[in-house]
Amino acid sequence: MYCYRRILQINWTQRITNVEVRRRLNSKSDMVATIMKRKLKLFGHIQRMSDDRKIKSIMTGIMEGSGRRGRPCREWLQDIEEWCRIT
Repeated sequence: MYCYRRILQINWTQRITNVEVRRRLNSKSDMVATIMKRKLKLFGHIQRMSDDRKIKSIMTGIMEGSGRRGRPCREWLQDIEEWCRIT
C-alpha cells in the first residue's frame, strides 16, 4: 500500500483508506491475498516433493547447527501456519 500511495502522490497525513486507494488504481485484487495464495501454492508444491530434497528440508526447518544470536526472525513457515490455522 505504501508504493500505491507513492504512485498516487497521497501524503501520509491524508486520511484515505486502503479501499479508496485500490479504487483509485482500479485494482480489483488485493496484493496481500495474491501473495498469500502464491505462497500457499508453492508450499503445497514443495510438500509433495520427496523428503531427500534440500528445499523441503530448508522449508520445514530441519537443519543442523545453532541459530543466530538475538531475536529469531519470522520464518516463512510461520506465515503458512497462521493462514491455515494449523501447526
